[in-house]
Amino acid sequence: MKYAIITVTKNGADLACKLQNTLKICDIYVKKDRYDISLAGHIYEYEKMSKVIKNIFAEYEAIIFFTSTGIAVRMIAPFIVHKVKDPAVIVLDEKANFAISLLSGHLGGANELTLKIADILNAIPVITTATDTNKIIAPDVVARKYNLGSKSDMRRFERELKKSVMDQAKTSIMRGTHKVTCPHCGHNLNAHIGSNTCPHCKQLIHLNLDI
Repeated sequence: MKYAIITVTKNGADLACKLQNTLKICDIYVKKDRYDISLAGHIYEYEKMSKVIKNIFAEYEAIIFFTSTGIAVRMIAPFIVHKVKDPAVIVLDEKANFAISLLSGHLGGANELTLKIADILNAIPVITTATDTNKIIAPDVVARKYNLGSKSDMRRFERELKKSVMDQAKTSIMRGTHKVTCPHCGHNLNAHIGSNTCPHCKQLIHLNLDI
């Protein structure tokens, strides 16, 4: 996986070089006349950030900004296509206080890369995807693991996964017992799906599965 790092300030460029030393596979783009590009390899100057992003957006698997979040959003907005095609986008402030997973958190791997960058730079990772904040594995993460790279692959995977989860849930419910209240005598009992006899009033209770 190859990354592009976009910086504006000297401090941002210093942090970019630190990332490059650890991640290795990084190209750094620095604002012209803000940094001595002889200090590191694979480092390039730019005059207009928007032109750089236009040229590289589809060329890298991840783009890391050392800018404000607002700048990063404005730069990438015209080029966003779909989660199965877009690169991971991560944003850090120029002092690396926070590392924010901005785009393609799951399929693009931005969440995973954000955690890695945060660890390298001692930053606080900011990840806002609901599955991650609730400690749930997202279908997109599994899809990425198995290299499901097209829309049709992803949609088929999601359909099959949902069906599999639903089938397992139904099986678990069918085999289990459930606490219910007898509609005849009002006593509580454990019942399974189908016909049951209340142990208190001996009346027949039918428990339906409705999912």
